[in-house]
Amino acid sequence: MRSEGVLMGPVTIVSILPICAQLNNILNGMSIHVYSIKRGLEYDLFVSNALINMYAKFGKFANAQKVFDNMVVRDVVSWNSIIAAYEQNDDPNRALALFYDMQLTGISPDYLTLVSLSSIVAQLGDSRSGKSVHGFVTRRGWILKDVISGNAVVDMYNKLGYMSSARAVFEALPVKDVVSWNTLITGYTQNGLASEAIEVFNMVQKEVAPNQATWVSILPAYSNIGALRQGM
Repeated sequence: MRSEGVLMGPVTIVSILPICAQLNNILNGMSIHVYSIKRGLEYDLFVSNALINMYAKFGKFANAQKVFDNMVVRDVVSWNSIIAAYEQNDDPNRALALFYDMQLTGISPDYLTLVSLSSIVAQLGDSRSGKSVHGFVTRRGWILKDVISGNAVVDMYNKLGYMSSARAVFEALPVKDVVSWNTLITGYTQNGLASEAIEVFNMVQKEVAPNQATWVSILPAYSNIGALRQGM
């Protein structure tokens, strides 16, 4: 396309930046960033969001933050992208501070914000904030509408060690996918409740088709109780 002299527009840039990340080619990604600056496209909302995601995947948080700070207009995708960048790279305090900044701007969180927030709370080991997140999700009715939100809350309680709360949220899910079941099994296994994990595993086979993650989740439970025959 470039060899034929066709200029890249915002749609092309947004399409190609994730490919640079997939190919682990940051030099091409940065050259496209430079191109977008020269073309005056850096401030395009969708281009900026794509740049944040790309830099985050390369661990270039200073670059991602600079793009975010220079944005003229930000939407919920912009905030989710920068929050997730820090959350997924073990800086929950910075991620939580950005979440509070997001609220101050009047941008309403969505279920993807919740997924990051649940992980942030778990990383911080903050049970009080965890209950606030659960209440926030419940008031919005997201657990009843979106299985991803419900799974995120179950996983949050897993990591906080509140398995009774995790199970209660799990039971309240109107729709449970294989991720829901795997998340609960993992929670029981990681919290030393092997018998409960096996109980849920015996249930899951009647509800959904187990996948590779299911086996990874359940095998340590058999190991913990010394049940070699069942594990085999």
